[in-house]
Formats: sequence, structure tokens, C-alpha cells
Amino acid sequence: MLWFNVLTGAAAIAGAILAFYLGNLFKDAIPVLLAVTTGNFIYLSATDLLPEIHHKAEKSLALSHTFFFIAGIVLIAVLIKLLG
Repeated sequence: MLWFNVLTGAAAIAGAILAFYLGNLFKDAIPVLLAVTTGNFIYLSATDLLPEIHHKAEKSLALSHTFFFIAGIVLIAVLIKLLG
């Protein structure tokens, strides 16, 4: 199991090095890749975290978590719009 962790860490480091040196070749694809990655993170958090909160928490706590989750998405959209 330890070797699996080492291999996973090594793959992450190798990917970071490749991205650093090959990043200029794919400059036009970066905004698209960032959008896809952001969408994946939002999907994962919405499908995994929010139902878990609703299942385990009181109704008022679940509503506040949902509100702040959506507020975070809106804040990110506003910052992107303002900062360009």
C-alpha cells in the first residue's frame, strides 16, 4: 500500500514537471481545461458533499451550508468577471 502512495506522488510530480515544460505548447487550451476542471469540482462537491450534509445535519444547518456553497460559486463568478 505504501508503494501505491509513492507511485501516486511520483506521478503527480512528473505531471507537474511536464506541465511546466510543455505548458507553452498548450496555451490556448488552458482556459478550456480550467473550465472543465472547475465544472468537475463543482459537480463532485454538489453530488457528494451536499447530500451528505442534508442527510446528517439539521434542516437549518443544511440550508446554511447550501446557501454558502451557492454563495461561493457566485463569488467566484463575480471575481472572474471583475478581475478578468
